[in-house]
Amino acid sequence: MLKHAKFSYDKETDKVYFSLREGPTVDSIQVNENIRVEFDEEGNIISIEISNILNMLTECLSKIVEDAIREAIKRK
Repeated sequence: MLKHAKFSYDKETDKVYFSLREGPTVDSIQVNENIRVEFDEEGNIISIEISNILNMLTECLSKIVEDAIREAIKRK
C-alpha cells in the first residue's frame, strides 16, 4: 500500500507531481516529452512528474465529449 502517496500541482509550470514513496531517487526515465518517472535503488517507482497537464487533460476531455456527441447523433 502507498502510505506516503501525495500529489501536488504547480500552476506556474503546469506540472503535476505524484510522490509515491519516500526515499532518494537514483534513476529516472523520460517516458515521453511530458512524463518522467523516478526510481529508488531497488527499482521501485518513487515519483511521476507530468508536464503540460492542463493541455493533456483538455485534449483528452475534448476527445471524450466529441465521441459522446457523435454517438448521440448516431442514435437519432
